[in-house]
Amino acid sequence: MRGHIYLLVGPSGGGKTTLIRQVTQGSDPAFAFIPSTTSRAPRPGETAKVDYHFVDEEEFSARLAAGEFLEWQRVHGYRYGSSRDRLEAAVRTGQRGITSADILGAFKIQAAMPTDVTTVFVSPTQLETLRGRICGRAPTSAAELERRLARVEMEMQLAHACDELVLNDDLARACADLEAVARDEERSQARRRHFGRRPVIRVVEVQSPPRPGCGTRFCVSECETPRQAAERVLHQWWWECHPAAIRFQLPRSILRPAGTCVEQTAEATLEICRWDAMFPEAPLDSPPSSQGG
Repeated sequence: MRGHIYLLVGPSGGGKTTLIRQVTQGSDPAFAFIPSTTSRAPRPGETAKVDYHFVDEEEFSARLAAGEFLEWQRVHGYRYGSSRDRLEAAVRTGQRGITSADILGAFKIQAAMPTDVTTVFVSPTQLETLRGRICGRAPTSAAELERRLARVEMEMQLAHACDELVLNDDLARACADLEAVARDEERSQARRRHFGRRPVIRVVEVQSPPRPGCGTRFCVSECETPRQAAERVLHQWWWECHPAAIRFQLPRSILRPAGTCVEQTAEATLEICRWDAMFPEAPLDSPPSSQGG
């Protein structure tokens, strides 16, 4: 069976790391962990090449220039990248791979590997629980705390576009729910193999990104219209161009449909809806004057 990648996304404090550790331990783990690369230093208890591949900013830039990363994001002042080779190898060798990713980066990975990736949003039921976990972590400045809480707000706004939701109030139940997600995907793969049917995946493509490196093509979730998905792309572009912003304030934009097309790949049929984006009030790469640095 072809492997599959489960990307755990969601706000800081949602329990992604704890959940991953639980399902990748033991003599017969349910998932195989795929470490990301980060430019930050290890935290107490973290191990190189087990929790992350830790590198400095210079080495991260060199790997980025060499095309090692399928996507990368700057989160809370540090860069995080997802290795193209490690992700593709997990799929090629039939692994049930799992890793955590920034929600913006996860959508990019899914757009690049639409049949091989499932995004899973992980969060406690109560937002107050999440806020308490964030505020109870290592001491940080008031501005940094506000920025982290604002990012939670952004991530919650994009949660609807993820494929699955796991509520992480009880660790044992969250692990069971995550394994159920994987079993459902594997049954779907088996049906497609048996009946020879390729999935049809809806995609939006928005032109033109405000800076090189911003994605242009994203999968449309089941609960979205193509226009809603295109608006989500604009939302994502804004955050990528304003990594230090404290509040979200997208300039007024105009989306116009620019046609549709179909692309056939070996694994799927992509139905692509193209959109043109215009910003009559302010360019996307100019932060609004009310934004914090």
